[in-house]
Amino acid sequence: MNMTMTYDGTMVMPKNYAVVTEDEMTYVDGGFDPVTAITGGIASGWAAIEIGKSVGAYVYNSGGGRSGAYMALARTSGIALLGNLICLPYILGLDMGWLAASKSKA
Repeated sequence: MNMTMTYDGTMVMPKNYAVVTEDEMTYVDGGFDPVTAITGGIASGWAAIEIGKSVGAYVYNSGGGRSGAYMALARTSGIALLGNLICLPYILGLDMGWLAASKSKA
């Protein structure tokens, strides 16, 4: 199958086309925004802590010990799902949630 295309005639454009200069095709806005990166990182860390707190409270309320199999599974799952950077606030939140749940039952 031959996919060669040849144009022998005049190029036909739609009647409402706009001519675009080469500058408009070359320069684009965008790139790295440090404010967005920092606020995104803070929001991601906060969300990971809150998720960890919820999971930690769930582990405690399910009868899991702080160093038991449920807590180990919650830690391993957090590391696997969240990656190396965001898992640290998650694990912090996990312990905070477990401790808060244990104090509220006392």
